Amino acid sequence: MTEEIISFSEYKKENPNRLTKDQFTALQQEIIEPQKETISDEYLDFKFWRQGIPCRQEWFAAYLQNEVLPEKQLHILEVGCGRYAKLSVLLAKMGYKLTCMDPKAEPIEVAKIKVRKEEFHYKKTDLTTYDFVVAQEPCEATEHIVRACSLQKVPFLIVLCGVPHKLISGKMPADVYQWYNYLADIDAEHTKLFVQKLYPRINTAIIKGVF
Repeated sequence: MTEEIISFSEYKKENPNRLTKDQFTALQQEIIEPQKETISDEYLDFKFWRQGIPCRQEWFAAYLQNEVLPEKQLHILEVGCGRYAKLSVLLAKMGYKLTCMDPKAEPIEVAKIKVRKEEFHYKKTDLTTYDFVVAQEPCEATEHIVRACSLQKVPFLIVLCGVPHKLISGKMPADVYQWYNYLADIDAEHTKLFVQKLYPRINTAIIKGVF
């Protein structure tokens, strides 16, 4: 932990992942008192930075390019892109057409990316102009994505969070595995839940929809 605290000051100064003041405060606290069974996205990226390896978005973008999205003409919607839509920027640089959506999203200086500063809702968000939907740990938007894509028959792939999130109904799953199974059962005919070693030495749960 001592070495991580020393590295934290340099990481905060460099800020490669553009964290906010509040995110740095939470990260520092997690370094001092690590969670027993889970790790935050910010802490994982910090560990990757210390090892000199790519961040989560870079690993996911490479996976999408190599194994999921071979056609560069696809119009992709990224849901839950965060403030800076790092994944969308990476995919746009790879040649894909991108729209990103998040209530916290800020303007992006990449002409190919359209920013939608709004929440994704399965009853309100029209997906007819998109060929594929992607999301990386979109938290409570996850169920909305699965339901919207299933209703509108749009292929999707979501990297799931390592902790459960509240359902649209307001109920809270007992644990992450109940949450995963609930999501997979929404449209069992067209969705697949699987585990992928997306990041180094870390197994990641993914749900994919094919229509």
